[in-house]
Amino acid sequence: MPISASDLKNDIDELQALRKQAKRSNVQLFLDEQLKKWLANLDELNRRDLITSDAPKTIGVAARTDYEINVRGLSKAVDPGKCYFKQKSGDQLLVMLKKVREHESWGSLLKIDKKEQKTPKFDKDEDPQASLMNMMKQMYDEGDDEMKRTIRKSWYEAQNKKTTSEMDF
Repeated sequence: MPISASDLKNDIDELQALRKQAKRSNVQLFLDEQLKKWLANLDELNRRDLITSDAPKTIGVAARTDYEINVRGLSKAVDPGKCYFKQKSGDQLLVMLKKVREHESWGSLLKIDKKEQKTPKFDKDEDPQASLMNMMKQMYDEGDDEMKRTIRKSWYEAQNKKTTSEMDF
């Protein structure tokens, strides 16, 4: 797991304390170089990498200076303090989210409200042809343009077939 800015700051403080105790020049030079690297990493970490959350089910990631991702409507609440990300090869960024309640499972990342599918009601006492007409009417009312076009076409063809067969006598 990548190191957080607070952990790196604590490590730098401890390294500075060790630097003050060092007596040999080679050890002091080594610790100075390590301090420079860690301070540069801390500056970079503070400047570039940031995971924020302004609401329980939203997350914002600012990675490096080129990337910024804001995700709203997560299916569960996340703890931004325990979330982290890693820069993968190329343009890939791996974002690891930690839920507030760890025992919950995520069916999906985002909460998507699915429309409840209505099934037609059939009455045992009702005429089967009337039930079929009710079902077709419901399909027509709730269907998209393509569905409506198909139903109109089939109804028109059925009516034309019926009238032409009656005229044949």
